[in-house]
Amino acid sequence: MAIFEPDAMKRRRQFLGQAAMLSLPAWAQAAPPSHDPFGFIRPPRRLPDISVLNSANQRIALQRLMKGKLTAAQLMFTGCSAICPLQGALFAAVAAKVPSQDKDLQLISLSIDPLTDTAAAMRQWREQFAAHPLWQVLAPREQDLPAILALLKGEIVGNERHSGNIFLFDRQAQFVYKTAEMPPASHVLEMLHGFAGRTV
Repeated sequence: MAIFEPDAMKRRRQFLGQAAMLSLPAWAQAAPPSHDPFGFIRPPRRLPDISVLNSANQRIALQRLMKGKLTAAQLMFTGCSAICPLQGALFAAVAAKVPSQDKDLQLISLSIDPLTDTAAAMRQWREQFAAHPLWQVLAPREQDLPAILALLKGEIVGNERHSGNIFLFDRQAQFVYKTAEMPPASHVLEMLHGFAGRTV
């Protein structure tokens, strides 16, 4: 009789198996470019050289902010009343689980509505959930948004500009992994710790 493996267990087994490849040399990890619905991104894709506005009304280079850290990012906008509050609650739950010594981990909520999402709007949005030093809300310039969407979501269809996926970046600010939509907080933290070489 065939034995069927639960989807969550299968995804976890696949992730842990693939994560082990990170210790291999670069040539052993080579694979064709991929933008599957979720999973590892091969080859990793580098962030465009852009600046973003933070909730303190400061403009900073996104690559510089992300280099040297493991980053979980999501797309959102403060005027969204459907999936975005759930995304905020998800990152609040992840932030609450991050040990205080894990200063090389960070969470970034990236706005797809930079014309509306001012520093004050982003600050107010995050404060609905939980202010955490490792979690930032940022907005790119309007002209830089297409490059970000192309990097994270591949070919954009119609008006579908954001989703519940979480996007993982390595310490070189390279896009390396995309989750299924709305993963549990424990899975996001497990991914970050997996890439950091730690256990949860």
